[in-house]
Amino acid sequence: MKRVSAAINLGLEVVAMILLAILCAVTFLGVLDRYLLQTGIGWTEELARFLLIWASLVSAAVVVYRGAHFCVAVLVDLLPTGPRRAISILMNLLAIGVLAVVFVQGVRVADIMRIQTSPAMDLPMNWIYLSLPVATGVMILFLVAQTLEMVRSGGKSGRSA
Repeated sequence: MKRVSAAINLGLEVVAMILLAILCAVTFLGVLDRYLLQTGIGWTEELARFLLIWASLVSAAVVVYRGAHFCVAVLVDLLPTGPRRAISILMNLLAIGVLAVVFVQGVRVADIMRIQTSPAMDLPMNWIYLSLPVATGVMILFLVAQTLEMVRSGGKSGRSA
């Protein structure tokens, strides 16, 4: 499961970089068009917004894989290894539970939004809303793999929520 997680993470990192590069180019094009040519291409702002949504959520999944999300662990770090491991596992399980709820609701919203299109580009809005279940699904996969690794290794390695 470690290799699968690492491969998925690598793919997500590449996707995030590509999305951010396109986001920068589209935003630059929009600024040039608006202030130099003074014509205002309507779709650049909308596309930049959609790219930012996808890039943010894909990057959030990468952060979960790396275990680099924000946490205040001052008190937990003072505990012995056993209780610290138990708290890390519990926090991962809680995060999995919350992400599962977000995943299910994200699928429902994406399904509802399939009938709506974006104003400027006429894109189906469910493609934008699918970013949430896709990202949370990957986050759940990463957290399950990390939790299993913590249980197997006795807490010596593995990232915690």
